[in-house]
Amino acid sequence: MVMGFPIPTPSLMKKGQYAISLPALMAAKAALYITIREVGITKVELAKRLGCDEKVVRRLLDPHYPSKLTRLESALASMGRRLIIEVQTAA
Repeated sequence: MVMGFPIPTPSLMKKGQYAISLPALMAAKAALYITIREVGITKVELAKRLGCDEKVVRRLLDPHYPSKLTRLESALASMGRRLIIEVQTAA
């Protein structure tokens, strides 16, 4: 995300491989990054939609910055998406 490369889609698991999950905040940031690319808007355009400075959007996409989920939800909603969190029983 920092370098601007696309995030690859998950491949099918092969025998001997294990699935990993991202922390909720990182998954939300990745979802925002993917959505921005899919919708085809710039960080500046997203900032206009959110009524904030472009540096706020950069922070939302920064894996090292502790963004608030509510802000990520708002950013996704501005592009017609919803953030859904699910709890599952641990294996």
